[in-house]
Order: sequence, then C-alpha cells, then structure tokens
Amino acid sequence: MTRYTFSKVQRILRRAEYQFVLQGGTRSLTEHFILFYLSNNRETNRLGLVVSKKAGNSVQRNRLKRVLREYFRLQNGQDSYQKPFHDLVCISKKNVRSITYQKVCGEMKKFYEKEFYLGPYAVSKDTLTAST
Repeated sequence: MTRYTFSKVQRILRRAEYQFVLQGGTRSLTEHFILFYLSNNRETNRLGLVVSKKAGNSVQRNRLKRVLREYFRLQNGQDSYQKPFHDLVCISKKNVRSITYQKVCGEMKKFYEKEFYLGPYAVSKDTLTAST
C-alpha cells in the first residue's frame, strides 16, 4: 500500500499567500464549500483551509479540517504527476455542521473532475473508505 504524506510544504500558511489565491484565483462553489484555486510555480499542490466559528464548535471544525486534509492528501498522492500544480483554498459555508465524510469526498471529487478534468484519477469513495 502506498503511503502519501501531507507535509508543511503542501500547506498554505501565510496570510499573504491566502490573499494572493483569493484575489487572483478562480472561484468554484459546491454545496458546502467555496473553493479558490490558482496555478503555482512550485513542485506540489498546496492546500489552505478556512473554517469559521459559524461552522460549529471546535470539535466539528477540527474534524472537518481533518477530513479535507485527508482527501487532499490522497488526491495529491494520486495525481502528483499532474501539472501545472495549484494552490487551493477551501472556505467552509455555515451548513457544514453535520456533513459526512462520504459527502465531503463526493463534493471534492466533483470539483476535481470539473475543474481539473481528472475524471478517472479523482479519488473514489471506495479508495478513501478502504484507507481509513
């Protein structure tokens, strides 16, 4: 079984980096998320998460972030050969309190298929449930 990692290099950490993606990136909407993405000149895809207190208490917010990071980690591992690489900022909407792991995976898979044309390469729900 292949092990994919989610290192610090794959995270958007600084405020300026977030603003750069939010101002210059392409916006895409899903039922529970607002997603901004922008091509980068790095050797990997990067992820930034924004989950406000309106999304629930700290337990719910941290669980949502864990689920999103896990999906990104698996997705990035499967399409690590795809270029150009992107910065992705995921902003949660208010209605994410009771979202399930499978629903997050379904929404993100649709996003990847639509925006990056990764139909057969997007992580399936079966792959995700088998790895947990």
